[in-house]
Amino acid sequence: MNVKIILAIAIFSAASYSVDAQTTTTGRPAATNRQRIKQGVNSGELNRAEAARLKVQNAKLIKEKKAARADGTVTPDERQDIRQDQKTLSKRIYRQKHDRQTRR
Repeated sequence: MNVKIILAIAIFSAASYSVDAQTTTTGRPAATNRQRIKQGVNSGELNRAEAARLKVQNAKLIKEKKAARADGTVTPDERQDIRQDQKTLSKRIYRQKHDRQTRR
């Protein structure tokens, strides 16, 4: 009986750990954007000016999220606006990384 309980706890722990690992990469778009920008700089796909612009835009997105949460409730309109800005920034990062400009 104790073996079954321990086995059940172990399986549940492993399952919840894998779920946590999946949500950490998708649950924080600003951190993911920072990582993508950093990777682009390290690989030479982004030059300094491009990286600086993208970092500023990412910082503005973070401020927008904080402002939306400041009153305790994120309205559907605010949520939609944030998602749209996130999508736009993600596309900008992709375009800048693939525009054949390289670091000098």
